[in-house]
Amino acid sequence: MDCRYLLKLQMKGVPWSQLADEATKALDILKLSDKRYELAKSLSGGMKRKLSLAIAIIGGSKVLFLDEPTSGLDVEARRSVWDALLEIRRDRTIILTTHYMEEADILGDRIAIMAEGEVQCCGSPMFLKQKFGTGYHLHVVKDAKFNLNAVISLLRKYVPEAELGKELEKEISFSLSADTGKDFGDMFEELEHSKGQLGVLSFGVTITTMEDVFLK
Repeated sequence: MDCRYLLKLQMKGVPWSQLADEATKALDILKLSDKRYELAKSLSGGMKRKLSLAIAIIGGSKVLFLDEPTSGLDVEARRSVWDALLEIRRDRTIILTTHYMEEADILGDRIAIMAEGEVQCCGSPMFLKQKFGTGYHLHVVKDAKFNLNAVISLLRKYVPEAELGKELEKEISFSLSADTGKDFGDMFEELEHSKGQLGVLSFGVTITTMEDVFLK
């Protein structure tokens, strides 16, 4: 077992008899149990980052300050860190910085967005999405006969505020108002029945993300 665990635990006042149990608990949370007898210098960069987080949470730390804890991690390792933080946040206060908007959305009870060195907005994810979000996004996959004007006409029959978003060679998106979800059923039904005439292969809807909020 890495001696840094024991030193950290002793500094936090954990009784000697509980050192092994506390270290094992932290390793289990971060899914590092199979590496417990390896030297830290032999671990990969991602493993070392997870080890640093394990050292931070041992001993029942009530407040954690984490500076971009998943920076440089692959998708699987990042997900395991998210799971660990979600598990321990019930009885701890965690303050972290991140450039990943999805990470902030998943982990944050309250999110503060900074730009040019100042806090631009702060609140729960739901509050920020309602205040600064762009509603829903309709994503349409086009075929060779795609008729943009006809699609826009159909959408604005149900959502007058519908606006053209990003357009790629094979796909196009539209921004829909956040207050018109009740009309989506009829709109989707007509869009489904008219796909052939409109030149639409398929379509789907996503809701406002924290990235949308950040850009707004």
